[in-house]
Amino acid sequence: MLRITVQENDAIWSLILSGKLAGPWVDETTNVWRLALRSGKKIEVDLNDVTGVDTAGRMLLTEMHQAGARLLTTGVANAALVTEITRRLHLRKASGATGCEQEVCTQQRVVAPGENQR
Repeated sequence: MLRITVQENDAIWSLILSGKLAGPWVDETTNVWRLALRSGKKIEVDLNDVTGVDTAGRMLLTEMHQAGARLLTTGVANAALVTEITRRLHLRKASGATGCEQEVCTQQRVVAPGENQR
């Protein structure tokens, strides 16, 4: 089971995920994310309370990251997942493949180059 909480302000859509990003919950998260994309606002995805991610969930997080979403986490397991996603995309870009280049700050908060960290 996954709880998806949306917090929105003038500049940012925050998706706060709690539980397992797996199975049918990946499709539900995709639907919410697509609504956020249509808003034209920056998107943050808070993964601090995510307890598991299946292959489809990893693919969704990768797609979100490629589209510019900031993946936020402080937990060890989820930080490793975010690092894996961002490094893979960074390596693809360095090799000339399409993708986005991101940097990982010390708290494993993923921010686009040039963006201010909070």
